[in-house]
Amino acid sequence: MMNEETMMADKWGWYNSIYILAGECIDKIEGVTKLGLRNCLTFMSYMQDVDRIKTQQQELEMRKHGR
Repeated sequence: MMNEETMMADKWGWYNSIYILAGECIDKIEGVTKLGLRNCLTFMSYMQDVDRIKTQQQELEMRKHGR
């Protein structure tokens, strides 16, 4: 059974990545599509690492405070 996130990913494919790289701004989507693939993938990998670190820090803070 597919969840909503999977169904949306199947429906929209790469558009979500372009949308995020454009800062969720329709006016910037065309500019993102003109960037090199390597730059986009590198930036998205960087964003994943930053998000993972933030999540780990939040989890550590929650454990410290018994939440």
